[in-house]
Amino acid sequence: MAATTTEDSTIQLDGTDPPADDASGDAAKAKDYLLAKRALTAVNFFVETNRLEPYAAVYLVDKMGWPKVDFGIVSLVMNVAMVVFQTPAGDLLDKTKRGKKIITTAAILVAAFTTVMVVWTSNFWAILFGKTVEGICSTIFLPALMSLLLGISRNEEEIPRFIATTEVSNKIGSFIIVVTCAAISYYTYPDVESMFYLLGAGGLAAAFFTFLIPESAID
Repeated sequence: MAATTTEDSTIQLDGTDPPADDASGDAAKAKDYLLAKRALTAVNFFVETNRLEPYAAVYLVDKMGWPKVDFGIVSLVMNVAMVVFQTPAGDLLDKTKRGKKIITTAAILVAAFTTVMVVWTSNFWAILFGKTVEGICSTIFLPALMSLLLGISRNEEEIPRFIATTEVSNKIGSFIIVVTCAAISYYTYPDVESMFYLLGAGGLAAAFFTFLIPESAID
């Protein structure tokens, strides 16, 4: 009679263990899912620091003595690169089933480097090349972050709330970074190099948290 009362009793009488692995597997998935959401929220807090180009413009023109037209050329080439590579970057992300977080991490790291490079050199061609690469990286990591968000979300109902959370985190992070940069500019001008190191550090933090996202949590 014990063999017919419950399914678990029958399994035990057959000499097999109850499905404990399923429970531990579900717990591990839940842990990875929670880590992924927190990490992606942190990424959005820091990632905007790679897109504050006006600071570079003011620094190069006012401090380094660049002609305004030179930075205009740099900005133009950077934005053209973003437009040209937008479709190929989207196609790359669509075809990438695994490793999206690696691509995103690498793109954010490169953008962090090019953000700081204006402190290391004022050579026109070096800045032009670096900012062009930064534009290409931006076309990769910005849509990649949305792709990761959709991959982490477990259902369609969760997506709007998750987007709202990451957007709020992004705006708070941007506000804090901008206010800090303004304070640095106010108290240290014209020696504002530390501001770019702050922006680069934000990019490094964004790359670090991107790398923390478990692959198993990305659908």
